[in-house]
Amino acid sequence: MEHEQQFLVLFEEDKMEKNFTAYIPAFRLGARGDTLEEARENAKDLAQMAIALARISGKSLPQGDAIVESITVATI
Repeated sequence: MEHEQQFLVLFEEDKMEKNFTAYIPAFRLGARGDTLEEARENAKDLAQMAIALARISGKSLPQGDAIVESITVATI
């Protein structure tokens, strides 16, 4: 039986490198792709590998308790 769990992913475009980075805070892992779609798929693959490794080593899956917020700083 297949189960699903959602994980927060932060995507960022690097216009200089012309690619996208995906960061999965729950696993503290990042993936890259030439397009947003490719970065998304690579992040899914990476998360599946991390889940498989956790199961093999008998560890529980992270709950993904990242805090996402904006901060305000002075721009002198």
